[in-house]
Amino acid sequence: MGAKLWIVEPASFSFEERRLRRAGLDYWQHLDIERVPNWETLTSKLDPARFFFLSKFAKRHLWDAPMSVGDVFVFGRETSGLPSHIMDPHDERALRLPTTEKVRSLNLATTAGIVLYEHVRQCSYLS
Repeated sequence: MGAKLWIVEPASFSFEERRLRRAGLDYWQHLDIERVPNWETLTSKLDPARFFFLSKFAKRHLWDAPMSVGDVFVFGRETSGLPSHIMDPHDERALRLPTTEKVRSLNLATTAGIVLYEHVRQCSYLS
């Protein structure tokens, strides 16, 4: 897909090769990943005007957002979402995946995959 994964430290998982292999991530070495020490470093490297923030509390649905090449999708921790100091100033750029009342949220990997494929669909990568 050509997407780059940015990890803002501290990560909530281990990058030890044996742990990644045990999790079934034998393709990890083929991914484009950059780890940064904090949020400020990330926003200095990327254009914050292109950021979309994923939250189960957002008002706008994912597919209602006009997307273009170069967009950045920001996800929080699976257990707690994005911290308020990141989320609150960007409420107008917040997106959500709707779920039923019985499902409190989707897991992070599922959400990221859905977001990536919606971006691919809107930007006609796979036409």
